[in-house]
Amino acid sequence: MSLAFEFIRLMRPQQWYKNLLVFAAAFFSMNIFNPSSLLLSIYGFVILCLISSANYAINDLFDWKRDRMNPEKKKRPLAAGTISRREGVSFAVLLYAIGFYLSYSLNLWLFALVILFAALTTSYTFYFKNIAFADVIVISTNFVLRAIAGVILIGVDLSPWFFLSIFSFSFFLVFGKRYGDLMLMGKGLKI
Repeated sequence: MSLAFEFIRLMRPQQWYKNLLVFAAAFFSMNIFNPSSLLLSIYGFVILCLISSANYAINDLFDWKRDRMNPEKKKRPLAAGTISRREGVSFAVLLYAIGFYLSYSLNLWLFALVILFAALTTSYTFYFKNIAFADVIVISTNFVLRAIAGVILIGVDLSPWFFLSIFSFSFFLVFGKRYGDLMLMGKGLKI
């Protein structure tokens, strides 16, 4: 496989679907067919994909030794050694730089939100993912931040219920995934 393909794998494009929440504001405000709202939402999607990919690279840099022992994760570029850790760091910095620059050029509030999104995800990698329940809260909050990015980009007002619904639904999904992971590992929970 080519080095370019390995960098694309490091970006985890299969996870980018989460960033589609940036379109929720345009959809629920009935601006999805407004060309300027749609274009701004597409820009937001690209920016969130860049930042998310940088975060995935940081996560893989932090977990590369542990990933080598996992039957699935050992195939990731950093764990497999197809990309060096130095290249991984450089690539993550490049993705952050492009994402931050694009968000800053579009909207200062978006720039602040993107920094918060990156900081929260990085703190998840280094700290919160090892704290039960806090990990679910952080992941669910990141879903809400994606939706807020869409609101900021197209400049609409949406009900607080919109954000509460997104948080509640993502909390339910993430908590269910964690519960499934525990059951799969044979560490069943007693309720």
